[in-house]
Amino acid sequence: MACKYLLGEDQKRLIDAAAKAVHFANKRVAHRNRKAQVATKFSDLDKAIDVVKDVTNKYLLLIYNKPHDIHQEMLRLKLPERWDQVFLETWATPETLAMRLGERLPPHNKS
Repeated sequence: MACKYLLGEDQKRLIDAAAKAVHFANKRVAHRNRKAQVATKFSDLDKAIDVVKDVTNKYLLLIYNKPHDIHQEMLRLKLPERWDQVFLETWATPETLAMRLGERLPPHNKS
Protein backbone atom coordinates (compact mmCIF):
# COMPACT_ATOMS: atom_id res chain seq x y z
CA MET A 1 0.00 0.00 0.00
CA ALA A 2 2.85 2.41 0.80
CA CYS A 3 4.37 1.81 -2.65
CA LYS A 4 1.08 2.59 -4.35
CA TYR A 5 0.79 5.79 -2.30
CA LEU A 6 4.38 6.85 -3.12
CA LEU A 7 3.86 6.13 -6.81
CA GLY A 8 0.69 8.21 -6.73
CA GLU A 9 2.51 11.08 -5.03
CA ASP A 10 5.26 11.01 -7.65
CA GLN A 11 2.67 10.89 -10.41
CA LYS A 12 0.88 13.89 -8.90
CA ARG A 13 4.19 15.74 -8.59
CA LEU A 14 4.96 15.14 -12.28
CA ILE A 15 1.49 16.19 -13.41
CA ASP A 16 1.57 19.36 -11.28
CA ALA A 17 5.05 20.30 -12.47
CA ALA A 18 4.12 19.83 -16.12
CA ALA A 19 0.71 21.56 -15.98
CA LYS A 20 1.88 24.91 -17.39
CA ALA A 21 3.98 23.26 -20.09
CA VAL A 22 1.02 21.10 -21.10
CA HIS A 23 -1.25 24.17 -21.18
CA PHE A 24 1.24 25.98 -23.41
CA ALA A 25 1.57 22.97 -25.72
CA ASN A 26 -2.19 22.50 -25.96
CA LYS A 27 -3.01 26.13 -26.66
CA ARG A 28 -0.06 27.29 -28.75
CA VAL A 29 1.55 24.21 -30.24
CA ALA A 30 -1.09 21.55 -30.79
CA HIS A 31 -3.80 23.93 -31.92
CA ARG A 32 -1.45 26.41 -33.61
CA ASN A 33 -3.31 29.21 -31.91
CA ARG A 34 -0.71 31.96 -31.90
CA LYS A 35 -3.10 34.36 -30.19
CA ALA A 36 -3.78 32.09 -27.22
CA GLN A 37 -2.73 33.77 -24.00
CA VAL A 38 -0.47 31.58 -21.90
CA ALA A 39 1.51 32.52 -18.82
CA THR A 40 4.10 29.75 -19.06
CA LYS A 41 7.63 31.00 -18.42
CA PHE A 42 10.93 29.32 -19.14
CA SER A 43 11.37 28.89 -15.39
CA ASP A 44 8.14 26.82 -15.34
CA LEU A 45 9.59 24.56 -18.01
CA ASP A 46 12.86 24.30 -16.09
CA LYS A 47 10.98 23.26 -12.94
CA ALA A 48 9.08 20.59 -14.86
CA ILE A 49 12.32 19.22 -16.31
CA ASP A 50 13.88 19.15 -12.83
CA VAL A 51 10.94 17.17 -11.42
CA VAL A 52 11.14 14.64 -14.28
CA LYS A 53 14.87 14.33 -13.65
CA ASP A 54 14.40 13.87 -9.87
CA VAL A 55 11.68 11.24 -10.26
CA THR A 56 13.68 9.41 -12.94
CA ASN A 57 16.77 9.36 -10.73
CA LYS A 58 14.70 8.08 -7.81
CA TYR A 59 13.27 5.15 -9.74
CA LEU A 60 16.55 4.28 -11.44
CA LEU A 61 18.09 4.05 -7.97
CA LEU A 62 15.20 1.91 -6.71
CA ILE A 63 15.27 -0.42 -9.72
CA TYR A 64 19.02 -0.83 -10.20
CA ASN A 65 20.18 -0.15 -6.61
CA LYS A 66 22.84 2.27 -7.82
CA PRO A 67 22.83 5.90 -8.96
CA HIS A 68 22.75 6.70 -12.66
CA ASP A 69 23.80 9.80 -14.55
CA ILE A 70 20.69 10.19 -16.70
CA HIS A 71 22.36 12.78 -18.89
CA GLN A 72 25.15 10.36 -19.78
CA GLU A 73 22.62 7.53 -20.23
CA MET A 74 20.65 9.69 -22.64
CA LEU A 75 23.75 10.59 -24.59
CA ARG A 76 24.85 6.97 -24.78
CA LEU A 77 21.50 5.41 -25.65
CA LYS A 78 19.34 7.91 -27.47
CA LEU A 79 21.18 10.63 -29.30
CA PRO A 80 22.78 10.17 -32.73
CA GLU A 81 26.39 11.02 -33.41
CA ARG A 82 27.07 14.75 -33.76
CA TRP A 83 23.69 15.67 -32.22
CA ASP A 84 25.28 18.68 -30.59
CA GLN A 85 26.46 20.32 -33.81
CA VAL A 86 23.40 22.56 -33.87
CA PHE A 87 24.69 24.28 -30.73
CA LEU A 88 27.98 25.23 -32.33
CA GLU A 89 26.43 27.90 -34.58
CA THR A 90 26.17 31.31 -32.92
CA TRP A 91 22.64 32.68 -32.82
CA ALA A 92 22.39 34.79 -29.68
CA THR A 93 23.57 38.35 -29.39
CA PRO A 94 25.35 39.62 -26.26
CA GLU A 95 22.10 41.44 -25.41
CA THR A 96 20.10 38.20 -25.64
CA LEU A 97 22.58 36.35 -23.46
CA ALA A 98 22.43 39.13 -20.84
CA MET A 99 18.64 38.78 -20.45
CA ARG A 100 17.12 36.91 -17.51
CA LEU A 101 15.54 34.19 -19.62
CA GLY A 102 14.10 32.28 -16.67
CA GLU A 103 11.56 35.04 -16.12
CA ARG A 104 10.73 35.77 -19.77
CA LEU A 105 7.63 34.55 -21.49
CA PRO A 106 8.19 32.31 -24.52
CA PRO A 107 8.48 34.24 -27.78
CA HIS A 108 5.28 34.92 -29.68
CA ASN A 109 5.16 34.59 -33.42
CA LYS A 110 3.72 37.81 -34.76
CA SER A 111 2.77 36.39 -38.17
